[in-house]
Amino acid sequence: MAAKSWVKTHRKQIITHALIVGGFLFFLLFLSGPLFARFEPRTTSTLQRISLPAETDNIFCHFDRVDSDEDYATIIGIAYIAGLNTDNIQTFVCLNSSSDSYAFDTFTIPRPDVTEYFADSGLNLDLSGFKAVIPLEIIKDGTYGVGILIKKGLIRAMVYTDMVVIKSEHGAEFQSYTASLEGT
Repeated sequence: MAAKSWVKTHRKQIITHALIVGGFLFFLLFLSGPLFARFEPRTTSTLQRISLPAETDNIFCHFDRVDSDEDYATIIGIAYIAGLNTDNIQTFVCLNSSSDSYAFDTFTIPRPDVTEYFADSGLNLDLSGFKAVIPLEIIKDGTYGVGILIKKGLIRAMVYTDMVVIKSEHGAEFQSYTASLEGT
């Protein structure tokens, strides 16, 4: 009988603790994943909804490495708008075909060596490095021209490179545009 009377006298505390523990378990199981997922580092570029401007030809860009497998296409390089520092820029890799266009954000890679190499320009180009990891599952099969879009405040600059990416069900392959013309 002592246990029953103890439960009866401490009923409100037991219910309160059970609700607290139950709420915590509910949080762990259902809410903590979506809440803390935004703090996990991204590993791929995100598809952006951007209208592509006309080509401006005032971007210097160079691809250090292009690579692909069945799931991802990776582009690492440098890009900047001629005559402007690279602080506060956003760099996007754009894929464009006759029927589809895609723009992916990039990860910034610090490149103080670029500033040093172009020291005569007097520009700070430390943030000109970029890396795009493009998930191929969201791209339709086809041949796409590869472009670079840079946004800095209200300035938008766009240039298409001599690189094409050929996406198929087996992955993607990068080719220079001149090489693809020679093969036809």
